[in-house]
Amino acid sequence: LDGLDPLVHDERYKHTLHDVGPGVVAYATNRRNEVDFDVVVRRLADGSETVCYDAGGFVMDVALGPDAERVVVTLASLQPASNQVRLAEPGVLRDVTDADDHAMHGGARLLSNRSLVMASNHGREFTAVVRVDESGGWKWLVEADDHDLSVSASPDDQHLLVTHEIDGGSALAIHDADGTHRYDVSLPAYGVAGGVWSAGGRYVAKDLFEAGGIPL
Repeated sequence: LDGLDPLVHDERYKHTLHDVGPGVVAYATNRRNEVDFDVVVRRLADGSETVCYDAGGFVMDVALGPDAERVVVTLASLQPASNQVRLAEPGVLRDVTDADDHAMHGGARLLSNRSLVMASNHGREFTAVVRVDESGGWKWLVEADDHDLSVSASPDDQHLLVTHEIDGGSALAIHDADGTHRYDVSLPAYGVAGGVWSAGGRYVAKDLFEAGGIPL
């Protein structure tokens, strides 16, 4: 660690990095009361910070909005095998999903048109890709009848990387933002795969563990 300067450091509390944007980072910390986790956005240029979420609970995931003023917060739920998604913006906190909803939601991300895309098994057996508009309306974009889906939206909001979890492995596909299938992503072998978008949304970097746990 020689030569590295910590952005945030206090051994009395936990600090968990969740997302990175142009010139900012978003992290969760329990330093307010040592129990609840707040979400903080820190500006790298001057070290200034804004607490974007402090309404309690255990923060599982955070996604910065396009302007870094709004954050999507995924929290642990009191329901079994469930979580809750909330949208926090200056002066406003909105529940995207209900706290009592017996469902899992993953990959939640706020788009520039103020809608939100994520994978969810709300009211269904398997997770599918859904868009939730600003008024709270849900529209299913990509669905499968026999396996779970996960999703990652490109930084420019134009495309979705959809992962099909099939028989212990993964199949990847690119869709338009409205859910239209564009093409399947070829992989060198069948295994567990994931992908990360490049900053401009033109490329996807993939990792793949072949059956048997061999990284490719």
